[in-house]
Amino acid sequence: MSSNSFKGSPTQPMRLSAHQRLVGLQPEYHIRRGRDGKYSSYICEDRVGNKVILTQKLPALAELCTQLAGANTDQAVTLSSLFAILKVADNTGRTGGWSKHRWRVRRYELGPEAASQFESLRKEYEEAIVLGTPHCMHVRSA
Repeated sequence: MSSNSFKGSPTQPMRLSAHQRLVGLQPEYHIRRGRDGKYSSYICEDRVGNKVILTQKLPALAELCTQLAGANTDQAVTLSSLFAILKVADNTGRTGGWSKHRWRVRRYELGPEAASQFESLRKEYEEAIVLGTPHCMHVRSA
């Protein structure tokens, strides 16, 4: 079955259980390469909700963050605010400062680096979510 048969697959959050591990990601349909010629993924940390989220689509991440903020509309984020977070450098020289004292987003190259960073951050958070189409996620049981 070719990946084109999944073109209409919806982006959905996949909550990983404690015994599941993310081992890799494939590029999602309609994802473009960056100026460097590489695909990007984004890891979002939610320190209020105690969640870590991995995605390839910032618009879907903005929508999920707004849902997670719920009634706290002052903690909701927009797509433009996510792009602004990516441009902020913290005191360690890495990009991805905290927005609204809740959200931090960092960009990683799609592939083993993103999966290993996501897995290393999982230890610090109660819930791990991969946001995307299911056929692009490679998960195995530990």
